[in-house]
Amino acid sequence: MFQPYSIVVHKVSPVTLKKIICTADDVTGEIAYEETDIEVLGNIRDSHFAEGAMKYAFDFKTSNGEALVTKRFSRLAETDAPGSVPVLAYKPGIYLEMRGLAMGGSFTQGIL
Repeated sequence: MFQPYSIVVHKVSPVTLKKIICTADDVTGEIAYEETDIEVLGNIRDSHFAEGAMKYAFDFKTSNGEALVTKRFSRLAETDAPGSVPVLAYKPGIYLEMRGLAMGGSFTQGIL
């Protein structure tokens, strides 16, 4: 007997992201940032799979097939709109987010 099931088809949109490299020194834990002109092309899902107070998480697949997670800060704005945070004022927070991810990545190297 045929069992009906639902099929979810996710919509995606093409995007171009600018790469910022954030590394943690294996010995000291010191964090370094490098802004690059490297563009990462790919497709991002139109709907997020998780959200927090300040950001949404999306599935992203690069043009070379690498599956990544991208985060979009939801309350950042180019202006002082009510309930939002100006992008330039929150830039340190964005770098702290990268710092946490780099530190977590350095702790898990060799474990996973």
